[in-house]
Amino acid sequence: MKTYLLIILSIFVFSCETGIDVTDDSGSVPIVYCILNQDDSVQRLRISRSYLSTNGLIPPGSSDSLTIPGEVNLSIEVVENKQVTDHYLFEPISIQKDSGFFPSEVNGIYQGIFGIKENTTYRLILEIKEWDYVSYSSFVTVGDFQLVDPAFPKVRDIHMLNDHNPVIHWTRSLNAAVYQVGIRVHFQEMIAEQIDSISLLFLFTTTFNRDDPGSFYSYSINSNQFYKRMAESIQSDPAYLRKLTGIDVCVIAGSESVGVYMTTQESQDPFQVLDYTNFINGLGIFGSCKTVEARGFKLDDQSMDSLAYGNMTKSLNFLDSDGYRKE
Repeated sequence: MKTYLLIILSIFVFSCETGIDVTDDSGSVPIVYCILNQDDSVQRLRISRSYLSTNGLIPPGSSDSLTIPGEVNLSIEVVENKQVTDHYLFEPISIQKDSGFFPSEVNGIYQGIFGIKENTTYRLILEIKEWDYVSYSSFVTVGDFQLVDPAFPKVRDIHMLNDHNPVIHWTRSLNAAVYQVGIRVHFQEMIAEQIDSISLLFLFTTTFNRDDPGSFYSYSINSNQFYKRMAESIQSDPAYLRKLTGIDVCVIAGSESVGVYMTTQESQDPFQVLDYTNFINGLGIFGSCKTVEARGFKLDDQSMDSLAYGNMTKSLNFLDSDGYRKE
């Protein structure tokens, strides 16, 4: 009995002196998402950290589990001919967020002001002072490319019907692995004497291409999907009249790292979806994207009438090709 009580007492004493901290920072890994925009001079980055959990579908009890304590240094190096030619810093910023668990006060969003060169190596370096931790990643930005078709918006209208779905053609972008075609719709909303101008961007299925087509890539836009997106994105209200004023066509090219990351995301395999990262000593994705556009198109008369009176979009009250609205 004395021996049994001694064992119990020993366990109690040692458990008081040696606690187990399930949120120990030593097990955390920084997670970074940074897609450089080659069409802008404002670059942003999001950083958080991993945490221990028995159920990955349930967020941690405190948002502190997602933030990195202490000083965090984030910098970008431009490497040309194996030499660092430029150096930029990211600074923390505050943003407005809609919803979700990711904390808004200490949100881990950083911003840098610098343009991006084509076909150039960029290196991101992360230093966490309190952890004595360094992580880095590098990749090569995508090259310029051309939107071949549609072209000549001043003399050409786009036909958006099932009998002839529009086909988009573009040339290869060096170092790109993924492309996405989009259509931006410009229209006016009119109620009483008030007129508002609105623009909506609709992005279609991504295509993964690493080969050299010799001429150009192509993608056919499904017309039914276009009108369905319009119906889903615009609220029906009989008090409003709407007038289509223009159509822009764009193609977005993503770097190799972005392409591989998106491929793993679309695989829906829970054992592979988080496998890909191009960070050393960390997790996340570092890459870039570039957009080319052809602006100022219009829909042809048949497509305008389909938008005005078609089954999916009739309730949106768009004017027809004659500028009227028939009952």
